[in-house]
Amino acid sequence: SNLMFAKSLSDWGKPLYLIVNQIDKHRDDELTLASYLNDVKKAFAQWKITYKGLLCTSLKVQDHPYNQWETLKSLIGELISHREP
Repeated sequence: SNLMFAKSLSDWGKPLYLIVNQIDKHRDDELTLASYLNDVKKAFAQWKITYKGLLCTSLKVQDHPYNQWETLKSLIGELISHREP
């Protein structure tokens, strides 16, 4: 499962970033995005999975209040510039 794979990465000490993509497709009438993100955090905590960040992205709705696309692009650039050879 995805949680088992994430747990393996976490246990190995690998930096793990969670990305919730296409947040523009989320339907708040079913469950608010804030509640969904809280549930994700709880699940990872229950599995004792350590992660460095949780980012939400949308390419279609760039002004979405949860959109962190620019943050993700900056993070990727930073990680690439600091990677080990």
